[in-house]
Amino acid sequence: MASRFAWIDVDEASRRTMLDFIDQFRDQGTLDEIGIGTIRDAFADYFFPGTTTVQTRARYFLFVPWIYRRLESKATPTAELARKLRAAELGLLEAMREAGVGEGERLIGRQSGAALKRWPSSIYWAGLGRWGIRRFPGSQERYRRWLDTFYRRRRHAAEEIERELGGEYADNWDPDPHFPKMPAGFPEGMTMDMRRQDAEYLVHRIRISCPGSLLASLLGNAPALEADAIWMLPNLADLSGELQEQIRHARWFAQVMHGASLLYYWSAASMGRQTERADKAEALLDEWASRLETDWRDVLAWSAARKRFWESPAFREVKIPERTRRFVEGWMDHIVERGPAAGIWKSEPALRLIKDRERETKGEARARLWTRQQLERWDPSDAPFLLDYRWGIASSMLSDIHAGRAAESENETEEV
Repeated sequence: MASRFAWIDVDEASRRTMLDFIDQFRDQGTLDEIGIGTIRDAFADYFFPGTTTVQTRARYFLFVPWIYRRLESKATPTAELARKLRAAELGLLEAMREAGVGEGERLIGRQSGAALKRWPSSIYWAGLGRWGIRRFPGSQERYRRWLDTFYRRRRHAAEEIERELGGEYADNWDPDPHFPKMPAGFPEGMTMDMRRQDAEYLVHRIRISCPGSLLASLLGNAPALEADAIWMLPNLADLSGELQEQIRHARWFAQVMHGASLLYYWSAASMGRQTERADKAEALLDEWASRLETDWRDVLAWSAARKRFWESPAFREVKIPERTRRFVEGWMDHIVERGPAAGIWKSEPALRLIKDRERETKGEARARLWTRQQLERWDPSDAPFLLDYRWGIASSMLSDIHAGRAAESENETEEV
């Protein structure tokens, strides 16, 4: 039976990746115009497993299973699950609006309301599985189709479920007795503020499911959450040797490849005669070159150790396309050969690398630097940001958990 579920896990991961990719196009800062997203996401998953770019707050890791468990407790049939799940998620959204959850608190659907395209249950599904909160091993659709059978077998004999699924997935959700009880009156009065029991449970799950990760290592370290980047963590020297090395790789990859992303932006703006954007990009590229010159010794040392970079544990379960590797190597070689100088990006070989890379990843018909029609449609919100490997999202969630652990215990719970 385990083999039957194996492809479902892969399919769910692929589906999650595609949905996140689509959502990224709503935020210019996460666009992957030069095709380095595989490396970026591999490091992000390695540092902060279970997170995605479209998650917002930590308490959704409890809101979603509370909703599903309530639906299961009422034996909601497969045919009605999608409708009732949507109604429950909309009810949560409306209750939080009424409770005064504001714009800055990143309430999913605050602006869209019932027209929301992707709901928390979808956004957090993969993360719930990664943290071991969701025990069912398949996709949301597979879970929906399974429910009627689950109810029938649950009614007849728990032993039958044990025999069918080998005991590993006898419960769709974590059966831990310390799983936080649903607050009385849920979802009325819900906010993003976590109770102590909520936070302690998530700490427990992260430590068990993600040992050795940066996410687990930063639990309880409030000062670290103020850092602007993972390579600026105040406790960097206290982390494991492996984490320190991978943070170094992630840092220099981000800083060196940022020039390639900015050069794409500058090229598109210049070719499209968008003078203001081109001038801004040129200033940003000059700043990038200046920082590169300041850090030149470290950049050279990292480049010389690039074999270690490609052997990163972040890539153990991710296949980096050979074309991506060639492009990154080509850009690194160009930077090293040109040396630390102003205008390091102003060269025909650099421009050719960027143009060829876009055509390679998108095809000439869709590549802006090759097709006038595509270039005319280009309207970015801003220049590309330095890669942060989801640090902004992860640090926010860790802050939520830290605040919850410091909160007073609450007794307003009910057994579900």
